[in-house]
Amino acid sequence: MFHIKALSKPVFQDLEGLKGAKVHSIFKRVINLERQGKLISIQNPSVPKGSLSMNISEEVDFSSYSTCFRGHLDIKDNTIYLGALNFILDKPEIWEPRLKYYPEIYFRNKQKFIKTLKSIIMINGKEGGIKEDVFNVMPSVVSHNADLKYSHYNEILTKAANYLSEKDLGGGAKEICNLIGMGIGLTPSGDDFLVGVISVLHSINSTKSEKSYVKEFYESLCAEILCNLSKTTMVSRTYLQEAVCGNFSESFHNIYKALSEEDLEKLYEASLNMMAVGHSSGTDGLCGILWGFYQLDFLY
Repeated sequence: MFHIKALSKPVFQDLEGLKGAKVHSIFKRVINLERQGKLISIQNPSVPKGSLSMNISEEVDFSSYSTCFRGHLDIKDNTIYLGALNFILDKPEIWEPRLKYYPEIYFRNKQKFIKTLKSIIMINGKEGGIKEDVFNVMPSVVSHNADLKYSHYNEILTKAANYLSEKDLGGGAKEICNLIGMGIGLTPSGDDFLVGVISVLHSINSTKSEKSYVKEFYESLCAEILCNLSKTTMVSRTYLQEAVCGNFSESFHNIYKALSEEDLEKLYEASLNMMAVGHSSGTDGLCGILWGFYQLDFLY
């Protein structure tokens, strides 16, 4: 028997909808439940809260209970029943995954933020994802006629940046969405990167940006993502759909809070914590934030 310590608000608001969910995948620190095409996670307290998550109050190795998770989830009174295991809902924290708007971030010390994030990722970022390609394309914009002898990541990032520089926002959105499903694992690097990019556009997409190109690119990108979800895994589809709705994991919230407070020490700590997630997922998401901030020069 375990106790649920925290629930994301969307899960709390639709607890009844969890009934009938089945186990999709089991890992050491996370159980993924499938319900109506989306994944809801039951996870350890050390795992950052997600937009569709339930965190228990103690660390446990879920993989050691793999034979217990049979049948479908049921909820009675204040208890979630999943196979032979029970999860008690005892006044859990209700966590809001919707990312706040931080329009002032772009206008305050953007270059310092970019320089700091680049240094953090360069020194501490995990290999094996999109990191090297992001660093290769950031220093300058390559023309359409350039000889693109790079990886697929590099080519897509370069072309997308060129579209944005020419204010072809639809073209940029379509091009960058070629990253969907690119990479290995439950959440391919291209998808994690795109979640990071969306977070930047969402965070500054307030009334102050109505007259800029930010809103148009943001809407075009979200539309393209929704049209291409079938190209990736169910886990990534869930994360991308949630990002389009403005919902992000706790890791993203901590990054933007540190940026808004101009606290480089908090930014460093939040970045390290984010990059500790997955094999390269956290690093790829942070690279998306970095690339997104860099491209804002073409959108204002």
